[in-house]
Amino acid sequence: MGPANERTWTSWSRGDEMARRFNPPPNWPRPPKGFAPGPGWRPEPSWPPPPEGWRLWVGQPNWFVRHKLITAIAAIVLLLAAVFGGEDSPSSTQQRDDAASPPPQTTAPPPPITAAPTTTAPPTTAPHTPRPTPTRSPTATGRPSSVASVASVVDGDTLRLVDGRTVRLIGVDSPERGECGFGPASTLTKRLTLGKRVTLGTGARDDRDRYGRILRYVQVGSTDVGLALLRAGLATARYDSRDGYGSHPRELTYVRVDAATPQRACPVPKPTPRPTESGNCDPSYPGVCIPPAPPDLDCPDIAYRDFRVVGPDPHGFDGNDDNVGCET
Repeated sequence: MGPANERTWTSWSRGDEMARRFNPPPNWPRPPKGFAPGPGWRPEPSWPPPPEGWRLWVGQPNWFVRHKLITAIAAIVLLLAAVFGGEDSPSSTQQRDDAASPPPQTTAPPPPITAAPTTTAPPTTAPHTPRPTPTRSPTATGRPSSVASVASVVDGDTLRLVDGRTVRLIGVDSPERGECGFGPASTLTKRLTLGKRVTLGTGARDDRDRYGRILRYVQVGSTDVGLALLRAGLATARYDSRDGYGSHPRELTYVRVDAATPQRACPVPKPTPRPTESGNCDPSYPGVCIPPAPPDLDCPDIAYRDFRVVGPDPHGFDGNDDNVGCET
């Protein structure tokens, strides 16, 4: 609240019974400077009550303050008399000279030198600047690597472990069954991993793909199986930040090797055999008309893609057992 008008404080007086300081509460008008309420003063009825426990006067009685003041003045007078009183005499002059002279310097023996404990500074290494990594989405990190045994190989980028889990290699895509390069890619993965203990490393954005397969790097000793497929021209770098699957730590290396390695040439596909006039279509492939075996047909031999597969699948078009043949 601001200061009150002068009329409000006209009933105030400078009381001398107590050397107290008037302590108005914060919700009252601010009094004029230098005024203190007298013993009979009462606040205006319109003012709000002070906060609970608020003390309006703080300080000490006047006699206590006078005693302190007289004692301080006496001490000052005695000090001035001691400094300036009387004539200079040889003894007093000598005493002042002695007082003005600095005391003789005494040289203390130096403290014993204690050898500081020797600490070996850490070796200085050049600052490491990480290579830029595409960051379309965060990668799944924090899961430790594990070791497992490989029971079988589905194709170049997919294998099954002894414990029943299926592993899909991170960041590479090899040909499916019936596609050009399926056999060589599967053979290379079998040669590197089948029946061996492999290290499974994390790094993909997701822990599993939409088919429930765990996404891992597969390492056999110092050999990265996915990188070996890329260097052999049996796989392409895919399923990374460039096509919406999130970046992974080895993406730049995979993309660089894939761009520098030509893919293996595929033979010219044979013409698709026409179904007989009697409608000789294998019932394993409803919705399309594919003749039954023999002869055995591969995906390059037919014009159909992503068709439904039921039953025994005599031509082996459904390589990953998801009931879809010759997936694109």
